[in-house]
Amino acid sequence: MRVNPTNAFVPYNRGISLDRANRFREAVEDFSRAISLDGSNSDFFHNRGFSFRKLGKYEKAISDYTTAIQLNPKHCRAYYNRAFAYDKLGKTAEGIADYTDALSIEPNNIVSLQNRGALYDRMGKYEYAIADMNYALELDPNNATTLNNRGLIFAKLSRLAEALDDIGRAIQIDISSISYRKNYAMVCRNAGMYAEAIEEYDAVLLLDGSDVSALSSRGFCLRKTGDFMGAIRDYTSAINSGTATIRLLNNRAYCYAKLGKYAKAIQDYGGVIALDKSNTHAYHNRGISHDKMGNFQAAVQDFTAVIAAQPKNANAYFNRGGAYDSLGKASKAVEDYTNALKLDQKNGGILSKENPQGSRALGRKVAVMKKKSSAGAPGLRTNFERSGLNMTPGGHRHGV
Repeated sequence: MRVNPTNAFVPYNRGISLDRANRFREAVEDFSRAISLDGSNSDFFHNRGFSFRKLGKYEKAISDYTTAIQLNPKHCRAYYNRAFAYDKLGKTAEGIADYTDALSIEPNNIVSLQNRGALYDRMGKYEYAIADMNYALELDPNNATTLNNRGLIFAKLSRLAEALDDIGRAIQIDISSISYRKNYAMVCRNAGMYAEAIEEYDAVLLLDGSDVSALSSRGFCLRKTGDFMGAIRDYTSAINSGTATIRLLNNRAYCYAKLGKYAKAIQDYGGVIALDKSNTHAYHNRGISHDKMGNFQAAVQDFTAVIAAQPKNANAYFNRGGAYDSLGKASKAVEDYTNALKLDQKNGGILSKENPQGSRALGRKVAVMKKKSSAGAPGLRTNFERSGLNMTPGGHRHGV
C-alpha cells in the first residue's frame, strides 16, 4: 500500500480481487481500509457486506448493507443482498420487503423476482410466488431456474400437468442438471406415476451412480410397483454409498420381509434399533419376522418392548398373543387377545376396519381359547390367521 496510500480505491480494488479469489477475510480488511479513508462511498460498505455474507456473518452484512442504503437509497444491490442475509436469518418478511424495494428501483431485476417468489412460496403465498415467476419468465422465457421453481409451486398446488411441463422445459434447457431431473421424478413419484419416476431416476443415476437420494427414491418407486428385489438393490447401493439410515434400513427390511427373507429383515430391523433404541416400529416388525421364522420367544420379547412403550397398542397385544399361542402358553395368549379386543373396541373397531370379520373373529378366538385353557389343552392353535388382523400401527410398515 506504499503507492498513493490515501487513495481509498487502492485497497477497495484489491478487496474486490481478494473477494473473487474467495479470500473473504482479507477482502474485509481491505474494504475496511477503504472505508477508513472514505466513509461516504456506499459501494465500499456494500462490498464489505458482501464479503461478510460469504463468511456467514449475516448480522454484520446487514449492518453494512444498511449503511450503504443510507448513503445511497437507490442502491438496488444493497437491498437485494440485504434481503438475502435476512432470509438466512429466517427473517422472511424483512427479506420480502427488501426485494420489493429493489424491484421498485429495478422492476426487471430477475434475481429479485426469483428470490421474492421463493420467499412467497415458503410463506405459502403461492399465487404471489407464481406471479413473480410469471413476470421473471416474461423477461427471460428460457430461464431454467425460474421454470423449475414455478414447476415445484405448481406441484404443491396439485397442478400436475403444469408442474411437469415447467420442470420438463427446465431439463431441456439444462440437460445436465441432476436437481431438475430429481424434481421431475419427485413430482411423478408423489403423483403415483412410478414408472415415469423410475425412468427419470435412471437418467439421474447415469449422471451420478452414487446419488443416495436418487437410489433411495428409485427404490421406493420399485417397491411400490412390486419389484422388491430391485428395491433391495437400490437400498443396498444407497447404504453402501452413504450411511445406513433408519429409513433405508426400514425400507429394505420391509422388502426382505415381502420376499419371505425374514432373517435379513431381522438383521435390518436390528440395525434400526441399534440407531434408535426407542423405535417401536422396528421392534414390532422384527417381532413379526421372528414369528414368521418360528422364533416365538424372540417375537414375544420384541412385542413386549412395544407394549412397554405403547401400552395401548392393540396390535402388539394381538401379535404377542399369537406368539404365546404358538409357545403353548394359553393363559398368556388369552390375556393378550382379550387386551387386544378391549383396546380395539375403545379405538373404534380398527380391527373391523382392516378386516370386516376382525373383531368378531377375535372375540370367538378368545372364547374358544378360554374354554380350552380351562380344560388344560396343550399347544393351542387355531385356523385363525393372525396376519389378517394386523392394523395400521403394526405389521410390516415402511417409510416413504
